[in-house]
Amino acid sequence: TSVGGDLSIDENNGLTNLTGLAGIANIGGSLNITTNLTLTNLAGLTGLTGADAIGGGLNISGNDVLVDMDTLLGVSGIGDELEIRNNASLTSITGLTDLTSVGGNIDISSNPDLCQSIVDTFTSACESCGSINTGNNNDGC
Repeated sequence: TSVGGDLSIDENNGLTNLTGLAGIANIGGSLNITTNLTLTNLAGLTGLTGADAIGGGLNISGNDVLVDMDTLLGVSGIGDELEIRNNASLTSITGLTDLTSVGGNIDISSNPDLCQSIVDTFTSACESCGSINTGNNNDGC
């Protein structure tokens, strides 16, 4: 199953996971997951794999209890910007390990529980990326 344009999941305060999206193999536009205050994981997005899994940008911001993005392991490229900001409980971006190509800029900032050293390791491995902003993550790890 494919989504031809953008997929936005915004301000769903009762949403805890994305299991209803199981089976989506690619998104032609951007994937925006923002301000879902009870979203604990991205389960349901395991079908997104490869260099063309997300044709536009990836924005994961303002999800207060999201801890990790492990479900995105296997996505190796996105067509536009990568934004991971203001996720109060995010401790891991291991799900982005395979991501080596970002068609736009990278902004991984203001995630107070995410170790800056993890962010630095990820951004240094990116082979084809735009400018990088990684401020205000946890420097104390």
